[in-house]
Amino acid sequence: MATYVSPTDSRGYYTSLVINEVSQDITNNTTFIYYEYRLHSGPHNYFQSFRSTINLTIDGVTLLNTTTQSVSFSSPFYNTSVLLASGNRTINHNADGTRSISFSSSFRTNSTTTYTPVPTHTISGSQALTTIPRASQPTLNVSSQALGSAITISTNRASTAFTHTLRFNFGNQSGAIATGVGASQSWTLPNTLANAIPNAQSGSGTITCETYNGSTLIGTRTV
Repeated sequence: MATYVSPTDSRGYYTSLVINEVSQDITNNTTFIYYEYRLHSGPHNYFQSFRSTINLTIDGVTLLNTTTQSVSFSSPFYNTSVLLASGNRTINHNADGTRSISFSSSFRTNSTTTYTPVPTHTISGSQALTTIPRASQPTLNVSSQALGSAITISTNRASTAFTHTLRFNFGNQSGAIATGVGASQSWTLPNTLANAIPNAQSGSGTITCETYNGSTLIGTRTV
């Protein structure tokens, strides 16, 4: 949870914005956030109610934009706060699982009565959300290997919840290596791969790693 505050004015008022990551959906690559925007009174607040101009934007979406909202502090109203806005939003992450959201807010009272907040209270900035693990990028323990010998395929998975299906493609040959793979898999290169290179002593191919979260395919990468 992150809390952002505006400077405290001469009458003890300030605003705060809380942005909290509630949960993440790995499959859909999203984060569910909760936000809360408040006005805080100081120790010398003698005025309980006033109309205000209030704006709040998170991730490019205007969540509050009003020029007439009435703000009231309940007695006792010293060193207390008033909720201006709160709610939830689902944030889509980038393809690599990263995401930052921008935010801005402003609060200004429409009253000039003594002891109301002065002047305009603003908050702005950005917050990096927790990166969501994405498709595993496989690596090999060797760059080349003789047929009939083994290689180790490491999935480099971002979450222990992920499992993988490994497949190979070598010339005109393809097939499955293993399913339900966790962190790594040993594979002995079958001698039958030689049939794909009848006139050569060596060749190259690809291993495809399909990453699953439960039964849902997260993504596919190759090595």
